[in-house]
Amino acid sequence: MNFLAISILAGSLWGAGEVLIWNLLKIANVGMKSPFVFAYGIFILAVSRMLYNKKGLSVLTGLIAVSFKFLHSPIFPCQFIAVMIEALSFEAGFLLIPYFKSILIPLFATYLSYAGFALSAVYILRISGWVKRGISGINHYIFVNGSIAFLLSILAFNLALILAKKLSEREFKTLAFFYKRYGVIFSILFFITAWLLVNI
Repeated sequence: MNFLAISILAGSLWGAGEVLIWNLLKIANVGMKSPFVFAYGIFILAVSRMLYNKKGLSVLTGLIAVSFKFLHSPIFPCQFIAVMIEALSFEAGFLLIPYFKSILIPLFATYLSYAGFALSAVYILRISGWVKRGISGINHYIFVNGSIAFLLSILAFNLALILAKKLSEREFKTLAFFYKRYGVIFSILFFITAWLLVNI
């Protein structure tokens, strides 16, 4: 496998998928959208890291995913921060927790991400709605939204384990060989295609 190729492919799947899921939830009038898109991000990060466990992979994947935020209008800094905090939290979880199949990874990543985002929104970005809600808004986001995101992330993490195991089996060895040789080209083409489709 190729570090750059996996990052581009996973980041493209994450970025495009998050835009699609968010829009579908908006159409369905779902009020609390962040737990669902967060869990989807955990799924992509987990699959890519289990297939190619190298330091920095999750961070680069997050940077690729963030680029899809430029397709939103208007563009808000909090959109970029949310994705990067999730990627950094997942990266930290993988580095700090030796047993990478542990449920502690989604637990660590979820609450660190939600706390990091809430605190950033209030004390760094100074977003008016967040500042007005203050500490009560921070606590609600972390412990209510975050707990829902954690439960969904457990499901996503376990699905990622199953998928990663399937992709590692013998019948996928040819696919892995192909991707090792042509992965960067394929991933860049996939990234461009995803960008165009999301932008339609």
